[in-house]
Amino acid sequence: MIQQLLRSVQLGLIVLAAGFVLAEPVHAGSKSDDSYSKKEKGDKDAESAKPAKPYVPVHVWEQYATLPGGPKPPYMIVRKIIELQNRVARGDRSAFKAQKAQLAAASRELLAVDRTLWLTDLRNARAALKFVMSGGPPDILRQLIRDSLLPTRYLKLATAVLAYSEGRKLDAYRLLRDANPRDMEATLAGHMALIKALTIGARRPNEIRKLLNDARILSPGTIVEESALRRQIPLEATMPGNGQFDMLTSRYLRRFGQSVFSSGLLLQVAETLAREDYAGGDPKKLRRLKGFLEKLRPSQRKRLLMSLAREATGWGLAKTTKFAVKEAQKIKSALLLEDYAPLQLYESAMLVLGDDYDRGRQMIETVDDELLTAEQSELRGAIRSLTGAIRRWPDVPNVDDETKFETENGGPLAWPEVAAAKTSAKQSNELIASIDSLMQELDR
Repeated sequence: MIQQLLRSVQLGLIVLAAGFVLAEPVHAGSKSDDSYSKKEKGDKDAESAKPAKPYVPVHVWEQYATLPGGPKPPYMIVRKIIELQNRVARGDRSAFKAQKAQLAAASRELLAVDRTLWLTDLRNARAALKFVMSGGPPDILRQLIRDSLLPTRYLKLATAVLAYSEGRKLDAYRLLRDANPRDMEATLAGHMALIKALTIGARRPNEIRKLLNDARILSPGTIVEESALRRQIPLEATMPGNGQFDMLTSRYLRRFGQSVFSSGLLLQVAETLAREDYAGGDPKKLRRLKGFLEKLRPSQRKRLLMSLAREATGWGLAKTTKFAVKEAQKIKSALLLEDYAPLQLYESAMLVLGDDYDRGRQMIETVDDELLTAEQSELRGAIRSLTGAIRRWPDVPNVDDETKFETENGGPLAWPEVAAAKTSAKQSNELIASIDSLMQELDR
């Protein structure tokens, strides 16, 4: 019995020893990538430990990216640009000012990347596409296509994106016509939907709306969603009955109300609201307009109403102009001294061209010209000239017997009053045409 017991103990010791030997490499292999990277940083033989294959492991790139002056993989270069642009969408004006220089610097870095990396890591190929779709210079895509350094799966998309960035929208659309953004990887899908929407002509609004919807859904909370909303909201304003205008404007103001590009959106919306004559008499449109105004901050509301008054004046829409002027004048906290003169100018222009000529003529004389822009001042001068021409319009005499004013040959007699009337009418038409031209300049 004693001998059997000793044999059992010896066997147990052998098994335990073997277990420790086997456990050592398993334990070492379970270490985290971070601890492994730290160990490798301090290893003088790290260079010899790298794989000889062109493929570069992710943890090696992450290690290099943390070293001062070390190379960065393309996807990390582009990631910083996307982060910068998302800050712009959230209202970071310092990021907006730095964007142009950062795009140029990133372009130089991408052009200097080792050629093998574009084919060995799909993230890098996607990064090149995303960079150009985000407004970066197209040089990197041009180089990758020329040198056949893109995976085949991205070649057609890259050609389309390059065409778009070079202003060849029709070529880009032809290449993207059958492409479905929802079939792309998540990192590219939203950008692709937005680019495709921008290549379609205005004659297919439903297709554009679908793609902009996709762009918003596929890239929520990013510059892509902000850009898609800015383009879809004016489009929905032309179809006020579907409820999308209210929903999308609320979404934009809630998520991107501080965006650097929000002023541009308000101008686009003002142009659409004026063109669609939202305050011209349709109660439903007027309610939607008032509801939209209530969502804006005072400064935003003032900006939109000032733009709306200008646009409505350009379209000759008296009711919408008066509405915009009246509502803008209520925002005492946001109005500046120089805001009153343009509002007075737009209102007086509508009165002169409408049914209250005398009041409009008196009002336009009180407009402070020094508070107007050069274009607004020119408009004021044209309207004043028009009021003068109308005031001097000659009375055409009443003639009982037209034959008294016929020549011996039976033709009409050009008496001085008729000649003067024709001249004044011609001058007035020229002035009206001049005002129309000025308003188009203001529109631009």
